[in-house]
Amino acid sequence: MAQKMYVDVNEIMKDWGCSRAKGYQIIAELNAQLLKMNPHSIIIQGKCNRKWYLENCYGALDDEGGGLDEDS
Repeated sequence: MAQKMYVDVNEIMKDWGCSRAKGYQIIAELNAQLLKMNPHSIIIQGKCNRKWYLENCYGALDDEGGGLDEDS
């Protein structure tokens, strides 16, 4: 099954072991950064672009753009 384009609060809660409120705070901060860098981005409230999330929370993506580098 292909991954969805957006990360939701449940995935962030699972990844970081945080509360729902903190998960939404992380999403809001990431979306604000994305909008600042690219004002034409499509933002869905309560969700974050998966690529943006992975790049900002985990660092570089692998060549396929779907996961983490094994070396990092």
